[in-house]
Amino acid sequence: MPGEWLMCVWHAAEASDKSGRATTTSIRNITESFSQFAAFDFSREHYKSLFRGNTVHFDEYKRFVLDELKTKSTETARQIEETCWKIYDTATGKRYLRLTRDDTGRLWFVFNRLAAIGSHPLATTKTHANWLCENLADNMGAAIQGEVMSNSWVTFDDLLAYLNKTIFVGVTTESIHDAIVVVYRWLVEEVMRAGWLYKRTRKHANWTNWTRRWCVLSANGLNYFNAETNGRRMGTVAICRSSVVEALGDTWSLTGRRRYRLKVSNQPYLEIEMCASTDPDKAEWLTALRECVESAQSDNTPVGLLLKQLEEERSKSEVDRESSGPAVARQRLQTMHGDIRRMTTKKTHTDDAQSKETRGDTEEGCAYDNVTFSVETDKLKTMFIKIDKNGNGLIDEDEFAAFVSELGVNMPRAELDLVYETIGPDHPNGVSFDKFMQYFVSFVMGEDSCAEHEARLRAAFLKADRDGSGAVSFKEFATYLMSKRPHITVNDLLDDFEKMGASETGMIEYRQFRQFMTRQASILSNPGDELEVGDKSEKPEACLRGYYSQVNADDLKTLLQKRWKAFASFKRFGNQNLVMKGKKDIVEDLMPGQYSLLDLACFNDLPPITPKHAVIKNVSWISSGVPGVSGRIIFLDSGDTTVPVDIATNEHLAYYDCSLATGNQMQVSLLYRHGLQDFTYENNYLQDYVTHEQGAGGAGLETHEFAHLDCPLDEDAGVFVIGKLVTVDGGNELHLTAFKVPTLHTIYVAPDVIHSNDYLKGTWRTMLSDEANIDHVQLVYRRRNGKVESYEHFQFSFC
Repeated sequence: MPGEWLMCVWHAAEASDKSGRATTTSIRNITESFSQFAAFDFSREHYKSLFRGNTVHFDEYKRFVLDELKTKSTETARQIEETCWKIYDTATGKRYLRLTRDDTGRLWFVFNRLAAIGSHPLATTKTHANWLCENLADNMGAAIQGEVMSNSWVTFDDLLAYLNKTIFVGVTTESIHDAIVVVYRWLVEEVMRAGWLYKRTRKHANWTNWTRRWCVLSANGLNYFNAETNGRRMGTVAICRSSVVEALGDTWSLTGRRRYRLKVSNQPYLEIEMCASTDPDKAEWLTALRECVESAQSDNTPVGLLLKQLEEERSKSEVDRESSGPAVARQRLQTMHGDIRRMTTKKTHTDDAQSKETRGDTEEGCAYDNVTFSVETDKLKTMFIKIDKNGNGLIDEDEFAAFVSELGVNMPRAELDLVYETIGPDHPNGVSFDKFMQYFVSFVMGEDSCAEHEARLRAAFLKADRDGSGAVSFKEFATYLMSKRPHITVNDLLDDFEKMGASETGMIEYRQFRQFMTRQASILSNPGDELEVGDKSEKPEACLRGYYSQVNADDLKTLLQKRWKAFASFKRFGNQNLVMKGKKDIVEDLMPGQYSLLDLACFNDLPPITPKHAVIKNVSWISSGVPGVSGRIIFLDSGDTTVPVDIATNEHLAYYDCSLATGNQMQVSLLYRHGLQDFTYENNYLQDYVTHEQGAGGAGLETHEFAHLDCPLDEDAGVFVIGKLVTVDGGNELHLTAFKVPTLHTIYVAPDVIHSNDYLKGTWRTMLSDEANIDHVQLVYRRRNGKVESYEHFQFSFC
């Protein structure tokens, strides 16, 4: 069965052994080279005791390697594969004109994933090789020139020779590189899809702000980064058996419109909403996410499932190749080879999208068309303000009636009141802007049939309300309904009236009547029923739509200046001197309605708040890879390692993806079991343990996959150091802040955040876990005396 990454050992062993075979000795020599990695513990004696003959069985070797690995991580696997590639490349030294060394290596990794266990020399089947060639050609926008490979077994040399003679002919090196990277990322890195998405996460009582992130979907999780290349991972959403993927509709709000939405939930721990760039893009993300969930439920990966399918296709083709011929086999391949194209994103497509964003181009398919929708919102708000004559931010019945009359709509006041009730007053003094927007989107800018349906409902209610009281009694309701359904029984009439929820006075209002009639759509099945007042052009919805089309959004600024003139012209004098004044323009016009404090206090016109922090350039974080053993973070001896102290506020902590755990926050995701414990740090903790040779051996920093809660219970609590690595011009910068956390205030330190508790004092209540490894590194200066290098431990100082 293909798909084994350790086939790279066999491939390198064949190339390095004089016999051209993967012998016990050549495999041992290659495996011994893995001992350079701290995570791999190799014993030659143990190897000899397990593999005594001249042949090593792959399954036994795989168990041996996995047992020798102290930590099983994708990083260690990558290091092993790269080591094998270097051995193979050195042993063969082959070069191809149209391929760079790096792209040859990527193809080598891909080939090993498709290679058949037990083949000699190492080879893949014709089915797998043709499938790979067709995908490469498809990703280059090329067609297969000539016949596909006909040999039953294809070696890596055979594959390269075929590609250079056929598919790569006349294709630029850049196009070849892009096509190889797409297949490599999918098959080797198991990246199912990657691209820019807008996302927000439900971490607190309200959703976080929408942020544009580079999202990478693999078999077991969705990672998102702040940049496409060398970006810092900002978070991960695990994909597991219980994950739920949902398609969402567009949403409208005062700040803009979000389109092409989808959501992934690991309830009750985490929810993340995302916006794709187009409807097809949304569909492809949904497909890829759902396939990841389905594969997790079957204890496999999407790549594993596809390779299994290819293997089954190969077996079928061997059975029926006499009757079917190569054409049928090729047709089967074509039904599958679109999977890579569907599950991955081409670099050229991404670059094109980025260039459009840089230029400021907008398309109808844009997920966040702020420029387009801000004009629509401004137009609607301009219209709303013109209706709201008293300027209180609400439209009452009289203001609405006066405006509709100004539009020339000849409508009885009773029907007009029903239109107003359809809008749905959500405030004692009228309709808010948010409610008006919902009505406008649904009934004014929607389909004509929707407005016509509402007109028929209003006419039906007015006909039922014989005495014109604005409410319908049981007698009026029964008379009306019996005119529509002559055979309805009294019991049915009583049941229907009771279901509508009549008030204590035995009357139903338009809202209740409207809900009942909407459910009983057959009563108004004839489009002309009850529509007696005017025609469609005279309806308020049509007139509102016509007025809206003529509104100039530029008028909004003038209207706001007029409304808030008192604030703009505000001045105070003290002792004949100006001591206070208002700015010319209002910062924000806030209509009555429900807001979160976070939304109200999110001042987008102000620069982001950043804490005081040290910037230390050219640092090297070197992990040990061994649990319980510290690595090193190396600083240049000329660098300043003084860390500024700042107050822990939500705005400051957000710079490091942390926050204060305040009362209005709701949920965070705990991926491991955690414990909450009080720890007391004595005054000599730093001196007698952290920096002492018999203690920790040196001050340091750490990061891990579990979260922290840290709450100081004493006033003199020291400082909690938090940091992050930032890539600038190809080099690493370490940003650090020493936070003073107010007593009895709790900070939430998210997983993978760099921090240190070496400088704490007093008692701290801490949440932590013992189910994930801690990547701890000690602080060291690098000293150079000529050609001699030495390392010296140190600790941070604070200012």
